[in-house]
Amino acid sequence: CAILSPAFKVREFCITDVVPFPITLRWKSPTEDGLGECEVFSKNHAAPFSKVITFHKKEPFDLEAFYSSSQELPYPDHRIGTVQNVVPQPDGDSSKVKVKVRINIHGILSVSSASLLEKLKGEAEDMQIELEPPVQNEGRAEEQVRF
Repeated sequence: CAILSPAFKVREFCITDVVPFPITLRWKSPTEDGLGECEVFSKNHAAPFSKVITFHKKEPFDLEAFYSSSQELPYPDHRIGTVQNVVPQPDGDSSKVKVKVRINIHGILSVSSASLLEKLKGEAEDMQIELEPPVQNEGRAEEQVRF
């Protein structure tokens, strides 16, 4: 109120909201050994924020999002959601899957877009075409997409 009032002189300031709990993505393939994981948003990471993660896989895989430190959570279940059965290219080459994850101002993780880059054979040369994202959440802040 003091900033908006003409009677007071106040220095400008900025408030940055943060992610209270770290969020990790884990992927696994039925034919590969072990799991891979990446902490996407660390504790106290600025919010809102978006990140694009690219996966190169030759085998089908599943992607799971969860809170990294389940001991700190006020809720007993640390899982957020999963994407199942991401399949490779029909010719056996590795798939290039781009996933854009977003943490909004309310701390809700969503998949704002996911796209598969597919190689198509042309007459003169090989081309890469990015397919339309199957998941869109742009412009709908109140909607939570569980992946």
